[in-house]
Amino acid sequence: NPIKRPSAQELLDSEIMKIQSGKEEDGSAIES
Repeated sequence: NPIKRPSAQELLDSEIMKIQSGKEEDGSAIES
């Protein structure tokens, strides 16, 4: 399979990056 599938850790890291970058703009990124 030539396509590398992202690992769970990579998916988690990308989600954290999105949350952190969203937190810079507004506080609605974190719900709880």
